[in-house]
Amino acid sequence: MALPRCLIRTGRRRLPPAACRTPSAGLRRCGLIGLCAFLWFSPLAAGDRVSRETVEALEAYAVYKMAQYTEAYRRFLALGRKGNLQGMLNVANMLQAGLGVERDETGALEWYRRAADQGSAVGMYYTAQAYRRGYGTLVERLRARHWLQKAADAGSSEAQLELGKLLLDAGETAAALEWIRRAATGGDSLAASYLAGLNRTDDGGSEIAAGARALIINAWAAIDRSAANRNAPGTVYYLAHDADIRIRLPAAKNWTPMSKRELKAFWQHSFARARDYGIQRSELRMRARDGRIAVESVIDERLGSTKLRLRESALVGLHHERVVIESLTLIIERP
Repeated sequence: MALPRCLIRTGRRRLPPAACRTPSAGLRRCGLIGLCAFLWFSPLAAGDRVSRETVEALEAYAVYKMAQYTEAYRRFLALGRKGNLQGMLNVANMLQAGLGVERDETGALEWYRRAADQGSAVGMYYTAQAYRRGYGTLVERLRARHWLQKAADAGSSEAQLELGKLLLDAGETAAALEWIRRAATGGDSLAASYLAGLNRTDDGGSEIAAGARALIINAWAAIDRSAANRNAPGTVYYLAHDADIRIRLPAAKNWTPMSKRELKAFWQHSFARARDYGIQRSELRMRARDGRIAVESVIDERLGSTKLRLRESALVGLHHERVVIESLTLIIERP
């Protein structure tokens, strides 16, 4: 799970609060201490547990910003044990990242779950991600969907977008688009960009339904994740068993026809011979063609020190809201 440099997470967006920015030394001494003194000695705050915990949280953040992670973890842990949500979330984050404490994804999930049980949308979202990706636990898709749904209902725009993508994978297009629109309407820029891509008119000027675009975008994202994880079966998952597959290798004049099985073996061999692997795909270009959708993109691939460029063209059919790649051509070049 990607973690922000500043660990505070209390709302839908993970923006660093003022206490986590890097002020001048003078402001640190006067501003933070002055604020703490105000909260501590204010008649409204006297004897109030929440206000005391606010001061303790500010002090823990200050320690964290000075990179004193072991001490920051100790302070956040003390807050978390009192039932303080900020303490719980920050303990989970530091356990996940291994900051100030030995990395422990199972322990991180436990603290995210505690925060989720107290109504934290952030805790719900990261609990869902743990079950979805297998961070500190087995992959459990039903639990992941349960917690993602709760986080989306609680107003997390990140969860709303991810729930939309999850529902697309399940073929629940109408519900998926509703959640993505809700996230975009709430101001989530990633959701707005995603939605704009779904509603874009193709190069030929004709409309491709947003639901169809969404399914294809999600399928290609899954293919790229599989490639990044060197999962050869995943890279060919959406291909029809009798798909027409042709590859032109660098400097070759002729096409090499392949079956789905042979293409999977081709990727397995490529992944096995590279010490490290990277992939980056351009934006997908789509156009309607004879009742199908033509999809084109350019892939920049890195296999160890070797760099390749793949020009990919596919013809896609949608069968009961499932993406099926009926033909695929790959032109492999050395950039």
